[in-house]
Amino acid sequence: MREAIVLAGGMSKRLKPFTDIPKPLLKLNNKYLLDAQIDWLKSKGFDHVILATDLETYSHWETKEEYLPLVKVSIETDHLGTSGALRKAVEYVDSDLVYVMNVDDILSDLDPSELYLSLHKPGIVVLHQPKIEFGVVRIRDNTILRFQEKPYLKFWVSCGHYLFQKDILKTFPESGNFEELILPKLSKDRKLQGYKYKGRWFTINSLKDIEKYLLEIERFIKSK
Repeated sequence: MREAIVLAGGMSKRLKPFTDIPKPLLKLNNKYLLDAQIDWLKSKGFDHVILATDLETYSHWETKEEYLPLVKVSIETDHLGTSGALRKAVEYVDSDLVYVMNVDDILSDLDPSELYLSLHKPGIVVLHQPKIEFGVVRIRDNTILRFQEKPYLKFWVSCGHYLFQKDILKTFPESGNFEELILPKLSKDRKLQGYKYKGRWFTINSLKDIEKYLLEIERFIKSK
């Protein structure tokens, strides 16, 4: 059985004042962002999804009944941060491995099976090369040699999708952000591996991000 935890708490602070609704309930192409991510997990063969969320999001999630019994909900009554949310949500996990993802990170071309096949450490982090949003100038002695429009950078960043051994999540602190508290420690102890993903990555943090994602969806529909 494949199980996943979706981190789906918090408000759309970076999208204010344009919207005050929780980010998981943003409508993208007439579908909640949360629904789209659950549908993606279903299409990838996941049997059980644990939604780590808050009461505000859950109470306004109008389509929740459509996803039962696939989805179970771990509700935070207090703000626990991603570490506390995972520590609480892991109580609903039965299998030895659990896929973890941020609700606002869309990896449309990723096949999670590749993470399961390649895992040989307690955790694996999906990595991506970011693309700078500006043109890069190469200069020598005040003479511009060339322009490079929006190149990919040479370093790799986490794009919010992971596969962990369940027992690791049980050691997470009951509050705080695991990106700041846990990932640096696990990497120092050499307990993490990276998976280099070169497909499409959309992270929904701004109106520009939403427009970019919707444009990509429109292109995909027209290509069919």
